[in-house]
Amino acid sequence: MIDHPKSQIENPESMQRVALVIQYLGTDFHGWQRQPNQRTVQEEIETAISNVLERPVTLYGAGRTDAGVHAAAQVAHFDACGPIPAHRWASVLNSRLAKDILIRASAKVEPTWHVL
Repeated sequence: MIDHPKSQIENPESMQRVALVIQYLGTDFHGWQRQPNQRTVQEEIETAISNVLERPVTLYGAGRTDAGVHAAAQVAHFDACGPIPAHRWASVLNSRLAKDILIRASAKVEPTWHVL
């Protein structure tokens, strides 16, 4: 469990935008985008991030894939505050995700950078 001092959460300067490069085997997914009662890549990663941060997180992806489609280097981003440096998110998430999703890289990007 990660402790989040109140000052870090309320201080916008501690917020960082994290970009991810994601690889996945789409065979067992109903595509990228979150869907009710379906396993999706977006929801799997959002759940892992939210569990680490102990709060809901939205993951924004560059494009979408359909059910069964694989990806080698899909880019996405999310906003986080706390003690985890952006470059460490890949290993943090890989230790929590199923074997059909791999975070190939993570990096801090400018707060105005957006995948869309």
